[in-house]
Amino acid sequence: MSPQQVAGSTKFDLCNAYKAARGPFAVGIDGQEDDFIVMRASDLEGEFPLTDAE
Repeated sequence: MSPQQVAGSTKFDLCNAYKAARGPFAVGIDGQEDDFIVMRASDLEGEFPLTDAE
């Protein structure tokens, strides 16, 4: 996974939404639910890596 640049206004909106959700949250686009998950890298700390089967 590599970082992607977003517009300053988008970053501001995502940061505010993350704060309001108090953690990771799903984003729907064009009527599709849960297209993307927004989270911080620190949300993964302490998690075990996925296996090949997962």
